[in-house]
Amino acid sequence: MTHSQRFEGYGVLVTGAARGIGAATARRFAEEGARVLVTDVDPRAAERTAANLRGQGLTAEAFTWVPRHDRPA
Repeated sequence: MTHSQRFEGYGVLVTGAARGIGAATARRFAEEGARVLVTDVDPRAAERTAANLRGQGLTAEAFTWVPRHDRPA
């Protein structure tokens, strides 16, 4: 299936993108030309999703941020 490149030149941040609907959303944006930043609280799963997209010739990177609860207010 060919996809349009309607998101070419766009960067897209997809949260919860390590699996399920989030991963499918990241894949679809990437298929349509977006540079995708895959984020999730599970860093290994986020990297697996990004690596899978890159393996398909798509542009994706993983990023995980875990809040520090001990930060002063």
